[in-house]
Amino acid sequence: MRSMILALGVVVLGGGRAGAAEPCELSPAKGCYDKGIEAFKSKDAAAVGWFEKACASKVAEGCTELGFLLMEGFFVPRDDARSRAVSLQACELGSGLGCNNAFVMVRDGRGGPRDDGELRRLADRSCALEDGEGCFLSAAVREEPIGGARDDTAAKKALESSCKLGFWMGCSVIAHRLLEGSQGYDEDEVRGVKMMARACELGGGEPCHQVAGWMAEGARGLDVDREQALVLFARACELEHGEACARERELRLAMAKGELMAKLVRRASKRVLLELKEGDAPPVGALGEVSKKERLGGLEMMLAIAKVTVTRVEGRTIEVTVTEDLARIEIDGKKVDHWNAGIALKLAWERPDKP
Repeated sequence: MRSMILALGVVVLGGGRAGAAEPCELSPAKGCYDKGIEAFKSKDAAAVGWFEKACASKVAEGCTELGFLLMEGFFVPRDDARSRAVSLQACELGSGLGCNNAFVMVRDGRGGPRDDGELRRLADRSCALEDGEGCFLSAAVREEPIGGARDDTAAKKALESSCKLGFWMGCSVIAHRLLEGSQGYDEDEVRGVKMMARACELGGGEPCHQVAGWMAEGARGLDVDREQALVLFARACELEHGEACARERELRLAMAKGELMAKLVRRASKRVLLELKEGDAPPVGALGEVSKKERLGGLEMMLAIAKVTVTRVEGRTIEVTVTEDLARIEIDGKKVDHWNAGIALKLAWERPDKP
């Protein structure tokens, strides 16, 4: 069940009764719908009357919103029979959203009996009106099947349309089938990952959580990118994916510090270029200490040679700036140069803003 007014993020309070349906006295008639939206934003029960007027003037959006308010009991007592009739009217007037709401009412037997044939008709009508959720429902009734024969070809076409029209669940289902090579899709990891990322962009919490996990671990052909994984875990958390909130906290702590082994590519004054060999790549701005293996007095040990700040990270290339030289060893009065190209270095680092 959906409503365009829900996108406003308004908590609905108050009561009231729907008045008699009268045509809208405003011109164009859609003005009554706009008045209804304004009233709803103000938590004013007058929204019901405005939506009634818009619906009586055959404004599809007015019928859609009126049906939703009646369905949920916002401002008025819940009225399943009337909500079902008004939602069906919205559907016939060209609202895919109205078709979807009517689909829910018919599926759940609210305001009248369940009718499987009607379910298929409503889903197809919504999809024809280019509603992504409607196309998803159209695919579902053919796969289950409901209201007619199973038709995998038509279901696949509707599912593809669902994704193209921006319904994240359609993209997510396609992504899983591409990754598994199932239900009419050849296995294609690259396309499957891209499709899952698309589902995330469209607002799917689970797809964002999935892609974040792959990025954090370097799975499904993706390079390890913990910074981006952190962004996606946070996004999934905002989209109310509970597990993602915990994963975000865990990753943030893990990224607060780390260490890596690298090969020294070159040093120019205080700028040092490293090639990552193993370990966790640091974020730009991380503070660290560079050390190297050295034999001193017959013993091999790690010798700290400089404090640094990470200034650039591109793939496996890491650039740091020396902020303080730590090793001042002299042999025969000459200072030892610890920065020989090709040597192995260890960089222990931590974020300056660690939690």
